[in-house]
Amino acid sequence: MHYYTLHACILVLTISSCVQHRNEVHVINTLQNINEKNVRSINNLEIDIIESTLSLANLNLLELENMNLDSVSFNLIYLDYKLYLNCINNIYNSMQLVKEIKKELYNNTNQLGHLKDDYTHSNYRRKDLDRYLDDEKKYIENTSQDIVETINIIKLEIENFNSLNKSIEKIIIK
Repeated sequence: MHYYTLHACILVLTISSCVQHRNEVHVINTLQNINEKNVRSINNLEIDIIESTLSLANLNLLELENMNLDSVSFNLIYLDYKLYLNCINNIYNSMQLVKEIKKELYNNTNQLGHLKDDYTHSNYRRKDLDRYLDDEKKYIENTSQDIVETINIIKLEIENFNSLNKSIEKIIIK
């Protein structure tokens, strides 16, 4: 009889701990879904096209440097050249940011998994973890915003590059 009482107590404690953490686990599941969506968004970037754009830009810049333009010719193309450089720098900086975001997404995935494990394997209320859960909410929100902004910048700058590149290539071909 004592054996069944012990098992009944363990079952009650297990069920009560699950109920205690149900809300936190639900929040973590939601955050994991958002994080997975963020990973897909970053992975959907056409990195090879962006890298080939940067390679083409480097080739064209080398061609321009080798042209030995006189001051009058350089003054005529200065605005296009300046816009072209800014565009290339923005694409390059955005690609560096993508690398950082990928690291953040990996860290977010690990942290959420650890938090979920800590909540689900605990037999008592873990208020000490609530601060970390709140932090993860903020990290994921900020990462989501960074992803949207970075993707928009890359799309805009690739469009700008394609337009500016036509002007630069006309100068190189002359």
